[in-house]
Amino acid sequence: MPLEILAGMVVVGVGLSVLLVRWAFGDNRARLEGAAQTIDVLLLDYPDARVSGGKRTADAVLMAEDHHNALLRLDAPEGHLGYVQAFGSKYVTRLLQGSDIRNYRLHGDGVLRIHLKDFSLPRLDLVFGSGEAGKQAVELLEEITT
Repeated sequence: MPLEILAGMVVVGVGLSVLLVRWAFGDNRARLEGAAQTIDVLLLDYPDARVSGGKRTADAVLMAEDHHNALLRLDAPEGHLGYVQAFGSKYVTRLLQGSDIRNYRLHGDGVLRIHLKDFSLPRLDLVFGSGEAGKQAVELLEEITT
């Protein structure tokens, strides 16, 4: 069999396999459905953290538009904020303090970009859009970095 035909069969076969798996099992990407779930995810990894206003308050959660990441206002530990990110089918959580943050900026398109001093998570991009959540997130960052 000519190599060109074999190569074409491999490409088509792999493509069809990927489409079949996607169709059969769907998209299993995690998503933060709301404030309560976001708080639960953070408390699973950090049970001693205390969310501002109590465990079930939506005011303490600044959810990104795409529901894939959020910042949480915390009462304890003092001087920290919580970060939750949907990553694949799981979640990444962090407690951030002012000394962890190199710089941050809210861009005109509503994207808050936070540069961290951590090599394993050097940058966070949260898409807040044109709402108030981006400004509230900047205020929260100002509180812990000053």
